[in-house]
Amino acid sequence: MRISIRLPGFVALMLIFEQLAVAQSVSLGILGGVQATRELSPRSGDPTDESKRYVVGPLLDVGLARHWSIELDALYRRTGYTDPVYGCCGDYGITRERANSWEFPILAKYNFHRAFVGGGLSFRTIHGADIASGYNVTGLSATPPYYTYTYFFNKSATDYSALVGVVISGGFSVNAGRVRLTPQLRYTRWDQTYVTSYVASQPWSSNENEVSIDLGLTWHLGRK
Repeated sequence: MRISIRLPGFVALMLIFEQLAVAQSVSLGILGGVQATRELSPRSGDPTDESKRYVVGPLLDVGLARHWSIELDALYRRTGYTDPVYGCCGDYGITRERANSWEFPILAKYNFHRAFVGGGLSFRTIHGADIASGYNVTGLSATPPYYTYTYFFNKSATDYSALVGVVISGGFSVNAGRVRLTPQLRYTRWDQTYVTSYVASQPWSSNENEVSIDLGLTWHLGRK
């Protein structure tokens, strides 16, 4: 299922900037968490998912009137996988991908008592490097060595398509003076996969569904 949300995403940004002009309070801090889902889809075959589970980055929380607030994050994590390929004539190759992932969630939150629920959009960009290595059988003989191999090693930069996702979150707040802790659960549904297998017999792809368990730590800067 694809989600057509790029135009609504632009409209959401305009509405957020309008609300920032009437902010009642501002808090700065950091958000860290652990992914509960795999980076590669559960239907994945041969690839070994070597993505890091952690996610971390700064956050800005802007309090508005009537229990509403806007949260903006910039979250980093490291992704990667190893995918072996076996040929029919003794060929062998392996692809290793390592990439830096940045997510930029923008959430509207409703706060009641010590709990909150939120929803919004997230924008994701992924850049990395692809390393392919292995060997091909290029000759056969009746005497040793029976096989002749040609080895290869290629490294190239990878820039994946930007992703947009719908985010739903919920959690509670613990206040201690100007410090606030916000344990929370987040679900993100991305509009597409960013990597997909080219082998029809062994289909796999990145996961369009993402669940994370996060903890925010913020410092309240006070009212205007």
